[in-house]
Amino acid sequence: MCEALREIMKEEFEAAEARGEARGEARGEARGEARGEARGEARGVEKGENLLGSLMTKLKELGRLDDAFKAAEDKQYREKLYKEFKLA
Repeated sequence: MCEALREIMKEEFEAAEARGEARGEARGEARGEARGEARGEARGVEKGENLLGSLMTKLKELGRLDDAFKAAEDKQYREKLYKEFKLA
């Protein structure tokens, strides 16, 4: 094989390798982003559950079961109670 042909093949191989790395980096970045979003969402869900649990516990301790039922169904009322008990 002549030297010119080796050089052309080498350049083509390097270019193909660089394109593959770029695609791999993009896929890795997308996977990392998806994992980060999933973790953030899971933390948000856990935080919300803990907040609601704290509110329900307070209402139960005070015998305010009607408020607990209403808060479970009415977001605005729930927000009002979070403020009342300084939970949010």
